[in-house]
Amino acid sequence: QNVTDGTDVVVESLDVESAGCLHGYQLTTGNMKDIEKADVIIINGAEMEKTFIYDIKELYPNKVIIDTSVNIELLNSKFEDEVNSHIWLSVSNAKIQVDNTSRELSKIDEENAYIPICVKTEKIDGERIKEDTPYKLVNGEFVEVAK
Repeated sequence: QNVTDGTDVVVESLDVESAGCLHGYQLTTGNMKDIEKADVIIINGAEMEKTFIYDIKELYPNKVIIDTSVNIELLNSKFEDEVNSHIWLSVSNAKIQVDNTSRELSKIDEENAYIPICVKTEKIDGERIKEDTPYKLVNGEFVEVAK
């Protein structure tokens, strides 16, 4: 279940499809307009957004930023002095990220108290669940989101 279901909260995401990944992604003018309007910015953390998060913090020092990597033990990457920021690939880490997001949103919006009812995970098998493909839950089942 989406943590914002049943609320008037609108969720927007950065369009990084052209980059393929947040590593090295550069913010667009459109991204900056969306960020300016946002009440809350939720990030993966673990240095995934390191190419632009400092710019956001400098330009918008009063924005609430939720780092979903809090309390996750980070593993070293194959590159010296870097961590593996793909933390959502671990089911247990993904659950921590959902919990972190829900807890922090609940502090901001106590009326809606974002308590996840269920966290559903599924193994990427290449057929039913494909790598690098966005999904949403519909009636408890993963449904591919059109790009």
